[in-house]
Amino acid sequence: DALRIVRVESGGGNGSPVPQQSASPEQPANEETPAAVVPSPVALILDETNALCTTTGSWVSYNRQGYGGSLDFAPAGDGTAVATCSMSDLVAGDYLVSATWTPHANRASNTPFRLTVDGVTRTQGQIDQKVQPSDLVDGVRWEELGTISISSGEVLAAELTNAANGYVIADALRIVRVESGGGNGSPV
Repeated sequence: DALRIVRVESGGGNGSPVPQQSASPEQPANEETPAAVVPSPVALILDETNALCTTTGSWVSYNRQGYGGSLDFAPAGDGTAVATCSMSDLVAGDYLVSATWTPHANRASNTPFRLTVDGVTRTQGQIDQKVQPSDLVDGVRWEELGTISISSGEVLAAELTNAANGYVIADALRIVRVESGGGNGSPV
């Protein structure tokens, strides 16, 4: 169940599961409960256990929290621990890519990510995994990484590395096809 395609109809309820999180001293659960759930367009959700996602280097699987109940993490390092999710069967269009993670004080505040199309970097930056993602969609916290345009047959990939100042979390990605100009649009 690592690949979830979620469709929420207009006026519908929650189309995707809220991640189950267990509190521990090292990794507390997110205690915020949303007041309302806003339906989203069709979304492709990839978590770290999906066959489209791979890791190289030193990653540890943790099965007590994260989207779908699990996540992978790597200690701060030199960037040799890399987590990548690649999608090759998307129709041509613009795609909003978002990520989620479980925040904690021991996480990196400068987790490097990049979004590529056929191996060419289209956008890159850093995310602060000490704080929770800022966007709420279908009861899950996501952080928008960027909107990427692809043509038919191109491969869209999201990558993060441990070239950071704390633990790096590889949890889940949300990919949604949007209309040009950023509005919600067609199914993936």
